[in-house]
Amino acid sequence: MESYLISISTPRGEVAIAEIIRYKSPLTAERLYNSLPLQGRVIKIGNSLRLYVDLKVGVEKATTKVRAGELAYSPSEKALIFFFEDYTPPRPVNILGVIKDGISFLKELRTGDSIRIGRQN
Repeated sequence: MESYLISISTPRGEVAIAEIIRYKSPLTAERLYNSLPLQGRVIKIGNSLRLYVDLKVGVEKATTKVRAGELAYSPSEKALIFFFEDYTPPRPVNILGVIKDGISFLKELRTGDSIRIGRQN
């Protein structure tokens, strides 16, 4: 399987879809997919959204340049990060994929809001 679709949803019924592109960070992608479903409260920092989760992976094909709409995992922060603008993170991140649909509602989430990440069929 070269890519996986995941859903990011809130208790209010809003849903975003992201595509995890396996070749970008294969080990991280597998760990994330096998850990689903995940649930937690997000933290909004600038134009990004974080969900803290320890996937127990290190730096893998890491970069310090991300584009708006990308989803990455930060091994140093142990967090999934949804980026809403082009950004240069202070530490390398493992790019996982892109947000395909629903980015507008993700941008509106605030620190403390709950999300659930699951497999999309």
